[in-house]
Amino acid sequence: MDSTTLAELLLVSLYDLAEEQPHSYFFFQLDEIGTRLGATDMGQMIKAVQILETRGFAMLSVGPWSALSAMISGDGISFVENGGETGIIKAYRSNPREIIDIVSREVQAPSESVQNFSQEATPEKTQGLSLNEMIHTNLSRIGLVLVNDPSIETSAREDAIKDLESLKIQLSRSSRNWRLIGMLLDALAEIPSLLPGLKELALVLKKLE
Repeated sequence: MDSTTLAELLLVSLYDLAEEQPHSYFFFQLDEIGTRLGATDMGQMIKAVQILETRGFAMLSVGPWSALSAMISGDGISFVENGGETGIIKAYRSNPREIIDIVSREVQAPSESVQNFSQEATPEKTQGLSLNEMIHTNLSRIGLVLVNDPSIETSAREDAIKDLESLKIQLSRSSRNWRLIGMLLDALAEIPSLLPGLKELALVLKKLE
């Protein structure tokens, strides 16, 4: 199965997981997203979710134990609800069992690979982080606090998630609008629980200016 098709399947699985929650701003571990589809090959799934991140359909995060997680974005929700591009989302909605059977055959990893993945992923993830990777890691940590802090009011959380997505877009560009970035950081700083992560992010950003 090609990565684009798998990406759309993972996105619809992520969509369904989010639908089961009080709101869509939850991170779900990649293995949990894949399990609903019968997928266990983490290598293929990582490539697929990176496509989703690149297109702005999901935000990725690496937890304390290197468990890769994803949260669907507003654009990702719209993409699923509009049926996607490859036709696999419509096929999955029409006959999920058939698609799951295909995924179980084509996106299946040996048992040993699944068991050893978390152990093998740690050194690869922690060695030699570039500035862009450091930025991504800090943004992901801020996102985790944002979605999990119960003290943040719903309206403030929704506004902050939009600001965070805008900040991520600005920081991914080769030509950055530092004035806009500063405004977005100031807006996010109004939420006290985000301040530690924002301070760490600011230290990294100073190296880019």
